[in-house]
Amino acid sequence: MMKKSNLYFLLITSQLAVLSTSVLSDDKNPTDATDRVNRKYDFKPILLDSENTDSSTLGIQYNFSDSLFNKNYDTEDAPDCSTFPCPKTVVGSAKVTYDLKGTFTENADNNPKNFIETNINGSYFKASMDSTLIWSGGIFLKYETDQKFNNKQLVYGLNGAISNRNIFHNKDFAFVQISLGTIDPSEDIARENIIGNSIDSYERVDFELIYKFIINKGLLDTFEVNYRYFKELSPDPEIKKASLDDFRLITYRLGLTNNMYIAYSSGELPFNQKDNQIYEVGYTYNFD
Repeated sequence: MMKKSNLYFLLITSQLAVLSTSVLSDDKNPTDATDRVNRKYDFKPILLDSENTDSSTLGIQYNFSDSLFNKNYDTEDAPDCSTFPCPKTVVGSAKVTYDLKGTFTENADNNPKNFIETNINGSYFKASMDSTLIWSGGIFLKYETDQKFNNKQLVYGLNGAISNRNIFHNKDFAFVQISLGTIDPSEDIARENIIGNSIDSYERVDFELIYKFIINKGLLDTFEVNYRYFKELSPDPEIKKASLDDFRLITYRLGLTNNMYIAYSSGELPFNQKDNQIYEVGYTYNFD
């Protein structure tokens, strides 16, 4: 159960943040199909509780992303140009972006989202002005660890993604990404306990699905579903037996008009082998 002192702390923090909204921007519009690579600096004081922890815990969740390089190619005239014939507008762009995200709590042992990611992507994007679809593909390099840095590994490989907006109505957004990467672990306590200290690299497929739409009714602002799945390819039989070859986490998030949100998650992330039901309350600071 959530301690009253923790809940009071979170509410006070959120009220102080409301006073500073004049200098903060809040990007709530999922109809921007390039949201995943646009500048984002989200900082969230949170309160977490889960079925596998003794008590609730305070923490900080962050998601920082920005573009390091952006070059547009293959831009043509718009479909409504005055000349004839007027070609379909197609835009291609090359981007190098970074993405930092994770959750830190006051007690790392009670952190049900104990997974820190630092990611650099080099991708090529293809879009058309007469369609809301955007395709992308490229290479990535990622560093994964936990809050105490007891487990850490390097991941590199290829990824592809597709995003779309205005799917079911004119205020929704969907994003799907698939990655194929090589995991080069330097420390992985759970795997070492099973197969010894000599840990070989292995391949893993990652899948992520995001769907978000704007509610904008009363106190309700947005609703979002996020599903992540990690699957090791051709795992060692002992790894598979210990259920260390796949992880999945689904999160339902309800955003409120005052930048507060409530969320429910089920599953687990790499380095956190606890199948949890996670309850979360937080406030989103947007510094972008």
